[in-house]
Amino acid sequence: MPSFAARSEFWTELRTRGGEYLASQGRPSTGDPRALRQAAVILLWFALSYGALLCATSLGLALLAAFSCAFAAAAVGFGVFHDANHGTLFRRPAGNVLAARLCSILLGPSRHLWVRKHGYHHRHANVFGWDDDLETRGLLRLSPAYAWQPRFRRQELKAILYYGLN
Repeated sequence: MPSFAARSEFWTELRTRGGEYLASQGRPSTGDPRALRQAAVILLWFALSYGALLCATSLGLALLAAFSCAFAAAAVGFGVFHDANHGTLFRRPAGNVLAARLCSILLGPSRHLWVRKHGYHHRHANVFGWDDDLETRGLLRLSPAYAWQPRFRRQELKAILYYGLN
């Protein structure tokens, strides 16, 4: 296992190169206006879906609004909560914390638990047995270490539904 100093050098180098790449593309590392527009669209989608669910006058409309709300909630989690917790949505840390807390109120996950768990995920990204993001309780096969079974056919389509329902 590399020493702490070697790991520190690695992360320093990685951040330096990442910053250089973003600068060469003319993109800021935090507070990118495109990310903010995306977050605004996702939050608007969520609000409109939730409003449609509350105002639905038939079972069919309620189901349609519920599915839209479920997918919008997944988008809030992946597209707003995630970026805010990584500190990249806004330039100021306080803005990211506020956005993450608001998403926690909307969706229910603990921001502090997510930060701990996700940090662990980044240290062991996609390592079978260590990264619990690979665990889907048998619904999807996200690692070749899982034995293939017929239920994994067309899982790329099923994953959209599963993540939306999650």
